Amino acid sequence: MEMHLSEDQVFRALHECCGDKALGSDDMPMAFLQHNWDILKVDILRMCSKFHSMEKFVKSLNDAFIVLIPKKSGVEDIRDYQPISLSWACV
Repeated sequence: MEMHLSEDQVFRALHECCGDKALGSDDMPMAFLQHNWDILKVDILRMCSKFHSMEKFVKSLNDAFIVLIPKKSGVEDIRDYQPISLSWACV
């Protein structure tokens, strides 16, 4: 990236994301960031600016949690679960 991201670019990228996707261990869906943009935008833009100046993300942005979701009630075997990955996403 040669240029800093503008507030408008970050806003549009955030609002193009599906709102019901979990972000990570904080259990906050993307809709939380979208709905509270006016409150959180300074911190989000600061994070994007820090990425641009340091040319790397905070290590925790690469974290993912594997969670097993039961496919049916009365599970008895590991095959009765569906694994999903809950990842933190940078806007």
